[in-house]
Amino acid sequence: MHNETEDLKQEMARVYGFRQIEDWHWVSTNEPYATARLQADGQAYVARLYSETEQFTTAHYHTSLMRWIEYSGIPVEAVIPTALGSQLAILSNGKTVVLSVFHPVTTVPLPISHEDVVKWGVLTARIHVACERWCPDVHVPTALLRSSPRVMLIRAMDLACGVPESKATLVKFDLTIVPVSEHVFNVGTKCPVHGDLWPGNLLKETDGLRVIDFQESGDGTPVVDMATAYRWMPWRENSKVAHDLWQAWLEAYRQIREPSEIEVNSIMSVACLQQLYWLIEEIKDAHANVSAQPEIAWYVNDHCETIEAILASAA
Repeated sequence: MHNETEDLKQEMARVYGFRQIEDWHWVSTNEPYATARLQADGQAYVARLYSETEQFTTAHYHTSLMRWIEYSGIPVEAVIPTALGSQLAILSNGKTVVLSVFHPVTTVPLPISHEDVVKWGVLTARIHVACERWCPDVHVPTALLRSSPRVMLIRAMDLACGVPESKATLVKFDLTIVPVSEHVFNVGTKCPVHGDLWPGNLLKETDGLRVIDFQESGDGTPVVDMATAYRWMPWRENSKVAHDLWQAWLEAYRQIREPSEIEVNSIMSVACLQQLYWLIEEIKDAHANVSAQPEIAWYVNDHCETIEAILASAA
């Protein structure tokens, strides 16, 4: 791995015209995307590496979306072109690289404040208004829509086979969450979305928020990003506070864009589906060996408790 990284540093320096890459730190090596933090010629950057040759289409979609959102006047992570002026680099190992400036500011902290919730709601609506005007030249589904809700449920039920109390939570999906999610995905407003617009992907700057990490982005529906916001309200910790923060977020969103009735009515269901998606992803990332049942049980229980809290928010 050390030699591979050294070879990668040399090739990256050549492709981007750096005199030297002084430092390289792997943040994540999970497929199909890997992320590294690096320092080159005294400037800090983030490199996002897409693992397979066919991922070029996905990387092209992501960078094009970022540039469109930036063109619309919304701060995003700045993509660095190669020495030849390309927004992407295709390396000799077949990986596609997107290089961005690393912004040394903090992300939106949790527990989230009322002020940050309002900024978040306005920003999300601005992104959606911009995305509704964008016509991508390639199409990639947002991560949540790459599997059907029912397929995700079946996978989660398999993971919960040794956790009966959590499996009982997942059974509710078959009659409620799955049909509502399928309906909004099929007939709701279609437009590109960020796909993972949680506080950790929002940087706090003196003049507002900056959006980063577009690796979950793709064609979808605005309710995906709205549900992400709903999911990150503190439903497990304090349902009243969560309700007040959510109303503030939604009111701020409506200052810029009025969501459709079907979007509003499906937010909670899609939020639960997202929790299911991340349950599957986190177990996959943390345990290549799915026989690690005690650890899997912890993940399943944690996510299902959040799902129960989200479901209770509608009461």
